Amino acid sequence: MNVAAIVFVVVVVLVGGVVAALGDAIGRNLGKKRLRFGRLRPKHTAILGTFLAGMAGTGLTVGLLATLSEPVRAWIVEGEKIRVELGALKGQLGEAQATVKTTQSQLGSVKGELKDQTKKLEDEKTNVKNAQAEAADFKTKAASFKASVDAVRKSLAGVQANLKTTADSLKSVREEIARAKVEQTRITGENTSIQSKNLALTQENTRLEGDLAKLQEQVPTLTAKVTELEQAKALLDKTYNARLAQNQSDLKRVREEYDNAARELKNAREDLESVRTQIQSLGNAQVNARRSQLIYNSGDELARIVLPERSNEAEARAALLAALRAAESDAKSKGAAPVLQGTATAGFIEIERSGTKISVADQERQIVQQLAGRREPMVLVLTSALNSFQGEFVWVVPSVRPDPVVFQANEIVAEGQVDGRQSEAEIAQQVLAIVNTKVRQVALSKGMIPATGREMPLGQVTIDQILAIVSQVRSSEKTVRVQFLAAQTTRAAEPLRLVHRLRL
Repeated sequence: MNVAAIVFVVVVVLVGGVVAALGDAIGRNLGKKRLRFGRLRPKHTAILGTFLAGMAGTGLTVGLLATLSEPVRAWIVEGEKIRVELGALKGQLGEAQATVKTTQSQLGSVKGELKDQTKKLEDEKTNVKNAQAEAADFKTKAASFKASVDAVRKSLAGVQANLKTTADSLKSVREEIARAKVEQTRITGENTSIQSKNLALTQENTRLEGDLAKLQEQVPTLTAKVTELEQAKALLDKTYNARLAQNQSDLKRVREEYDNAARELKNAREDLESVRTQIQSLGNAQVNARRSQLIYNSGDELARIVLPERSNEAEARAALLAALRAAESDAKSKGAAPVLQGTATAGFIEIERSGTKISVADQERQIVQQLAGRREPMVLVLTSALNSFQGEFVWVVPSVRPDPVVFQANEIVAEGQVDGRQSEAEIAQQVLAIVNTKVRQVALSKGMIPATGREMPLGQVTIDQILAIVSQVRSSEKTVRVQFLAAQTTRAAEPLRLVHRLRL
């Protein structure tokens, strides 16, 4: 993968994360503002805003990359043209390979011819040497006719056997050998013709030496031609290797881009299939129920259950089932309905994380593992994953958190000044301000787990307590300090019960 492709992938991944975060923030803001677009409900308006923000961010990213990066722009604009050019280069590569093979074949033929010519030259040199020896033998043994005839016969037979291996260029040698055979028949009757034959052989020797010189003159030309062919082969090999390396690099890059696109398409198809599965699992009744009354906002609590420390898996599973039954009962009391007849009105559904589907059984198994064997009490809270309406199934999500002690008995939770000289209504407002603001802030900062969606998410003082405080402050007729204390040792998942005292 080249540098431009790496930069493109990195930027798209980073911007994808930023667009996802911004889209989520925009969706949350639109959801909180509960805006409407035409006849769309607030949730659908938020989804539309998130979609448009993601689409705009992705389009802007691709546009910037195409503007700033020439390879990316070429890939987007001329992708098909590059593919066609790559096919043409492959065709040229095939032609170059055929040319190289033809050249190699011609080179082999030339080398074979050169080897044959060299062998013929060696044979002719040997024949010349043999003829010279035979001529000398004729001169020294001319007195003995029979011996001379035998020597001439042997010499001519040897010359005939050697000269038969020469090519067409030595055709004249074969003709002289044939004439020598004719002269052989005359030697038996004419001893004096031996001298003339000796002269003819000497002339033949001279001619053969001339042919040898001509052949030797052809050797540099053939050698130069071989060198030229070898240089042409080396040049073709170099060009072939360079084009082959470039084509392999382009092919590898195209394959990587194709694999990336295939993986992205596969992931998109899996995401689409997951959404379709979830929509089918919820059923058409959920879509139609959107016209009904809202019973849960996203994040509202349906049930909670506390598990003691060092609980085993069986106890953890029993606690999980109890929490699910409580959530189903609460949902049913508010008008929720099951997807199919005889099934639950609230519970888990199959989800997908990082491209992996997690079944309901796997989710329950993970919750049990989080609850079992802990050295401190744990609390399991089940909340609504989405806004839920009457007549539909409520998808719940779990939250497993520790349940430590946050307040000791008689520990001051919050306090404030109240003016006893004001009216009872004004005194009540000041007391309620302390309860609703200071007590809530301190409780949350200590780690209490509020029951979101309930009337008293953290636990509140009773009306009788408020009236008693107002009466006591009013009777003092001066500014007093009202302190709220924890009535008992309180853990994070328990409702906060308060008692009060006055300090003048």
